[in-house]
Amino acid sequence: MDIARASIKRAVVVLFICFLIALGGVSAYHSIGKLEDPAFTIKTAVVSIIYPGSTVYEAEMEAASRMEDAIQAMGEIKKIKTRCSPGSATIYVDIKDEYTADDLPQIWNVLRQKVNDALGNLPSGCTVIINNDFGDVFGQYYALTGDGYTMRELYDYADFLKKELVLVPEVAKVNIVGEQTEAVYVEFSSSRLRSLGISSATIFDILNQQNTLSSMGTTFYGDQYVTINPTGGLLNVEDFGETVIGGGEGNLIRLKEVAEIRRDYVNPQTMMMYFNGQPALGIGISTISGGNVVTMGEAVEKRLEELEEDCPIGMELNKIYMQSDGVVQSVNDFVINLVESLVIVVGVLLVFMGVRSGLMIGIVLLLTVAATLIVMNQQGIFLQQVSLAAMIIALGSLVDNAIVVAEGMLIGIQRGQSTEDAASDTVSGSIWAMNCYSYISICTDRLIS
Repeated sequence: MDIARASIKRAVVVLFICFLIALGGVSAYHSIGKLEDPAFTIKTAVVSIIYPGSTVYEAEMEAASRMEDAIQAMGEIKKIKTRCSPGSATIYVDIKDEYTADDLPQIWNVLRQKVNDALGNLPSGCTVIINNDFGDVFGQYYALTGDGYTMRELYDYADFLKKELVLVPEVAKVNIVGEQTEAVYVEFSSSRLRSLGISSATIFDILNQQNTLSSMGTTFYGDQYVTINPTGGLLNVEDFGETVIGGGEGNLIRLKEVAEIRRDYVNPQTMMMYFNGQPALGIGISTISGGNVVTMGEAVEKRLEELEEDCPIGMELNKIYMQSDGVVQSVNDFVINLVESLVIVVGVLLVFMGVRSGLMIGIVLLLTVAATLIVMNQQGIFLQQVSLAAMIIALGSLVDNAIVVAEGMLIGIQRGQSTEDAASDTVSGSIWAMNCYSYISICTDRLIS
C-alpha cells in the first residue's frame, strides 16, 4: 500500500509539474517578444565635421587630424578611419570587440566628451555631428501621397501623424523620410546695386541680423512689470521685401525694389521619394528595445484607422513594408511545423511502437517546446528567424533522440530489466551518438543556409 501511495503521489506531482510547464509555455508564447530578425549591435560611431569653404587638405590638417588626436586617447578604440572631402570630414570610430552592447552607452558618452573638448581646437565655423544610432529598424513603413498637394502640405499631415503615432504603446520613434527643404531665394543684379551705392555684403549683413533673439530688458509701467519684446521680425516672404537696405531720410530703399524674392525648395535635394510615380513622403516606425513588433503593428493600425477622419481628401497612406505580417507568418509556419511533426511522429509511433510510447513522446515533445518558450521569455530571447530556425532543428534532433531512447527502453524491458535500469542503460549507451547526431545536424543546416 505504501509503495502504491508513493507511486500515486509521484504521478500527481509529475502531472502537476507538466500542467504548470504547459500553462507557462502558452503564457510565454503570447507574451514573448516577436521580431523578424535578431537584434544586433553596431560598434561604430560616425563623427562628421562640416568645415565650409575648406579644401581637402585644409579639412584634413585643420579639422580631422585634431579631432583624431582627441578620439585616439580613448582606450576602447579599435580603429579609426577618416575620409575627407571639400568642406567636410567624416571619421569612423570602431570599438573593440571585447565590449558588449551594455558597455556602449558609456563609451559613446566618453566619445562625446572627447569631441566636445576638441571643439575649441577646431577653426571657427566648424560644425560637428556624432551619430552612433544605427540599430533602429523600421517595423512599419508607409508612403504618404496626395495628388494635387504640395510637399509642404504633405509634410504638415505627416508631421501630424508623427505626433500621434509616437504616443502609441511600444513605438520608439517615427521618422519622416523624403522631406524637401525649403528656402527663401533673394536674387538681385550686381550692376543695379552698384548704381545705388549698395554692396551685396551689406544685404547679407542686414538679413543675418534679422530675427536675432536678444533680451531687450524690462521696465515698470505703473504698477506693472513689463518685458520689452521688439517687433519687426521676418515672419513671411513679404516681410523680406519690406526690409530697408539703404537710402537717406525720406528716400528709403527696400529689398523688394532691387531684388526678386521667392520661396522655393532647395535644389538639388539630398533625398526624394516616389511611390507609383508620385512624389511621396516616407513614414517609418520603429519598435522600442525589447518590444513586440506584432503588438506594435496592431496598435499602429488601430490608431491609423481612428485618424482616418482627419486625413485630407486626396491624400493616401500606402503600406510599403509591414514587419508584423512577416513575423506572424514565420511564427505560424513554426506552429504548423510543430503540429505536423507531432502528427507524423505520434502516428508512426502508434503504429510501430504502441499507443503508450507514441503518446508519451508526443507529450514530452510539447512540454519541451513549452519549457523552451518559458526560458526564452525569461532570458529576453525573442521569436525571430534565427531562434525559430534553431527550434525547428532542435525539434528534429529531439524527435530522433526520443525514438532512440523509447525503443531502447522497450527492448531492455522485454529482456527483463526494470524501467529505471532500461532507461539508464539506453541513455548511457547512446548519449555520445545522439549528441554527435545533433551536432552534425546543426552544422549541416548552417552550411545549407
